[in-house]
Amino acid sequence: MPSSTRLGADHGTLLLKLIIPNDPFAVRDALRKISDALQKIPVSGEFQSTSQIVLAEALNNIVEHAYDTVGSGQIGLVLRHTDQDLQVELRDQGRPMPDQIVPTADRPRQCPAPETLPEGGFGWKIIDDLAQDLNYRRESGDNILKFRLSMVQMA
Repeated sequence: MPSSTRLGADHGTLLLKLIIPNDPFAVRDALRKISDALQKIPVSGEFQSTSQIVLAEALNNIVEHAYDTVGSGQIGLVLRHTDQDLQVELRDQGRPMPDQIVPTADRPRQCPAPETLPEGGFGWKIIDDLAQDLNYRRESGDNILKFRLSMVQMA
């Protein structure tokens, strides 16, 4: 990432800071590093699993959608923790989100028939359901996505 790209906020204790190449295999390697980092702090197995699911969805969305027509690029990831939560910041220089807002999670009132479900499109619903304080902005060519994962709810 260019030197103008800032990673992380000054809240919580820095747990992990990575620059991840825009590649599904690099995302998989980053998820292993995230798992290793989470083992350094006291978190439940449920929190570890939830964190992996949310971060996998968010990182894969960047690879698949932000960089799909842009080509090569990188993803900046910063994880900070407090006694109560894991704070996540992701930055990339891919395409901005449509209308420069986080997609709204459609919540059907009735469960649709399995054969009518689309193959994909559930990532934002998963992220929206499991993360708190989801915030997206576009700043100086960077997409910045921040959210929290509460350790308290999964104690």
